Amino acid sequence: MTIKLKNLRRPGLLVVLSMILVLVLASAGCAPQEAPAETPESLQGDGQAGPAEPSESAEVPYNKVIPFELPDLDGNMVSIADFEGKFILINFWATWCTYCDQEMPDLQALQDKYGDDLVVLLVNVQENEKEIKAYLDKKNLSMLTVLDKKGEVAGMYNVTGMPSSYFVTPDQRVIGYVAGMMTYDTMEQSLNYVKEQYEAIK
Repeated sequence: MTIKLKNLRRPGLLVVLSMILVLVLASAGCAPQEAPAETPESLQGDGQAGPAEPSESAEVPYNKVIPFELPDLDGNMVSIADFEGKFILINFWATWCTYCDQEMPDLQALQDKYGDDLVVLLVNVQENEKEIKAYLDKKNLSMLTVLDKKGEVAGMYNVTGMPSSYFVTPDQRVIGYVAGMMTYDTMEQSLNYVKEQYEAIK
C-alpha cells in the first residue's frame, strides 16, 4: 500500500524533535513508501531511535505540542487542546501496519488501566472510515480515533514510519517520542517517566 505523507514544514518542528527525550530504543515499525524529506534529528544516523541532545539555546526544557484538529469516526472535530489537563499518548498508525496491529492490545490495556487520567489518541493515517471501523470492531478497541485523511498531521509531526508515538503532559508539552512498536511494560515505564518529568518542571 502506498502512503503519502505531506511534508508540511512548521517553524521549530525539528527543534521540538531535537529537544524531546526519546524514551525507547525502538526499531520495529512499518515504513511508508514515500516519506517526508527530512528525518527527525533523533532518528538520523543508523535509523534507530536514540537519545536526543537538548539545544543549548533552549529557554525551556520541553516544547509545546503542535496543535491540530481532526474528525473522529462520528464526524465530530477533536482538537488536541481539548485534552489540556490530561496526559496524552498520540499514536500514529494504520490498519495495514503489522507492528501497529501488534501494539494495539497493549495500548488498549494502558487506556483501560489509567482511564480518565490518560487519553490514548489514535491518529489513523490516510485510510477510509469503513476499514478503520471494521478493524476497531474486530479487535474490540475503544480508544478515541481520529482521521488524518490527507496525512497532513503526520507530516507536521514528521512521521516517517508507523507506529510513532508522542507523550504529552497536561500543560500540552511533548516530553517523549517513540519511533516503532512498544510493549505494555515499555508504555507504562515511559508514561511513569513522563509523569515524573512533568512534576519536576511544573
